[in-house]
Amino acid sequence: MKLTNFNLVKHLLFLSILTLLPIVSSCGDDNDEPQPGYPDPTIPENAVQLNMMNESNGKSFLGNTDVYLSDGNNLVSSEEYLIGKVTKLPLSLSASPELSQLFPQIAVETKNIYQIFAKENLHKFPSGISALKDNTTYINAYVESWINKKKKKIGAKISFLEENVTNDFPFGAETSCHSSKSDGKTLVNDIKFGNSDEIEVLSIKPENKNISIDIRSDKLQITTIGPVTSDIEIYVRDFYVFKPCVIHITPE
Repeated sequence: MKLTNFNLVKHLLFLSILTLLPIVSSCGDDNDEPQPGYPDPTIPENAVQLNMMNESNGKSFLGNTDVYLSDGNNLVSSEEYLIGKVTKLPLSLSASPELSQLFPQIAVETKNIYQIFAKENLHKFPSGISALKDNTTYINAYVESWINKKKKKIGAKISFLEENVTNDFPFGAETSCHSSKSDGKTLVNDIKFGNSDEIEVLSIKPENKNISIDIRSDKLQITTIGPVTSDIEIYVRDFYVFKPCVIHITPE
């Protein structure tokens, strides 16, 4: 009777081990199968194909950026760029910018798309939302598979495209309003910037205590007292794109 129970325990233990085997084998580092819910994107004919070798095997750079693949399988920017990962489906090399999670380096997994943004084109608004400057570019890079040598990763096969950020803002880079020619007289100017989401005032040059500004999401109300001559530099954000604008104030 004791022997029968012992054999039963051995049998159950063996079955448990068998059920675990597929899980263990699916966790290998060299698995290049598409992740569930992440279908392979279509690679356009104008995409650039790159065998991106890691830092110990040639240290290829991604396009004209300073982004390279580290020996630890991270995409790394030395200084000038920030890197993010596309999460919205379906995956596409024309994916819109995702700006909420950007880093100077990010771990690489195959069958994913990574985005590279120049720091100089990014701006975080007072709301905490980041946006890209109008008429600038960013890169979408699809990591197809690892390049292996003697079972060791030495690089990755990558397809990438440079995408342009544009927005049809209904205003120019410069606009103007007036102050009064008379001392002590108040003038109020309402300046609307389309259906924008956010406006940030960066500077008033020269500063003047006779200027006050009420900021709304889509317009500025500029109140002046007496003759005022100044330039107000602002950024106007529409979703994930922003445009610089200068407002010139001169006496009417």
